Amino acid sequence: MLRGKVWGAAFLGLLCLSGVAWGEQCPGGVLRHYGVPGANFVRDDGTGLEVALLSRFAESLGVRYELVPVSPEEARALLGKGRLPGGFGRGCVLSGGLAAGVPEGTRASIPLFPFQFWLLAPGDSPLRGETSLGRTDWDIRVAKGKMKGRKVFALRDEVSAPLVESLRREGFRVEFAGEETADLLSRLRKDPEALAVLDAPRALLALSTWRDEVKRLGVLTPETGTRVLFPFQDEGLRGAFDAFAQGLWRDWSWARMARDSFPPVFNYYTPFFRRGNPEPAPLWLRPDPAYYPKKP
Repeated sequence: MLRGKVWGAAFLGLLCLSGVAWGEQCPGGVLRHYGVPGANFVRDDGTGLEVALLSRFAESLGVRYELVPVSPEEARALLGKGRLPGGFGRGCVLSGGLAAGVPEGTRASIPLFPFQFWLLAPGDSPLRGETSLGRTDWDIRVAKGKMKGRKVFALRDEVSAPLVESLRREGFRVEFAGEETADLLSRLRKDPEALAVLDAPRALLALSTWRDEVKRLGVLTPETGTRVLFPFQDEGLRGAFDAFAQGLWRDWSWARMARDSFPPVFNYYTPFFRRGNPEPAPLWLRPDPAYYPKKP
C-alpha cells in the first residue's frame, strides 16, 4: 500500500542490478532498466533523460546498461506484487517520475526532477499567466479562481486521475480529453474558452513543441520531486546512486541533461536545480524568453 498518492505513476522504470560488486541477484553484470515510455524520461527510440542518467550510473559501477520496455500494467504489477515477468529481487530499482508516495518496503533517492500540476490555456487566451504571490497555497487559489465556470480538460491516465478526482469533488467541471498531450491540446484549440490541467514534465514538452499555442496560467499542486525507489534492503545501492547523482548535481551536469530533455525547464524551475548546490551557477542556467507566454 502506498503511503500517500503517486503523482506521476505513468513515468515508471525498474532497474535490476547484477555483477560481483553488487551481488548475484540478476546474473550477467547488467543494470537492467525496465522502463515505461513517457514524456522524455524514456522515449520510444530508447533514449531519454532517465536512460541517460541510468546508463551513466551503470558505467560508474562498471556494469552494462540494458533498457527493457514494459507496459504500464507490468509496472503496476511491480508495485502491487513485487515482481515482473522474469522476476526481480534484491538489486532491482523502480525509477523515474515518482513524485510522491513511497511504497512500503522501499527507500527513495534524492529528488531528481520537479513535478507539479499546471493550469494551461490556449496561447491566445485573454487570461493572463500567473504572477507568483510568494506562497504556493495562494498561487493555487488564484489558479483555481480562473477555473470557475469553465470546462477543464485532463488526460485519462493514472498520473492525472487523483487530481481530477479532487477537482471534481471541489465542484469543477473536468472532462477527459484522450491519453496523449496532443489530444489534450487539440481539444483545447477547438474550445478556446476551456482550460487544461497537465503535469509539469509533459507541460514543459508542450511549451517546447507548441510554444505559441499554449501557455501556463498557474499551478494546481505544490512542487515535489521525482525520485528513484530501491528495495528497503538495498541501502548500499541507494547510497551509491545518491552519491553518483549528487556528483552530477554539483558540477551542473544534471541540470544540463534536464535542459536538453525539457528545454523550458529553467523558465520555471531554476531554483530546483540550484537548491543545495554550493558551486556557482553557470551562465546558461537561466530562463529562455522564447518559452514565456505572449501578452494578449
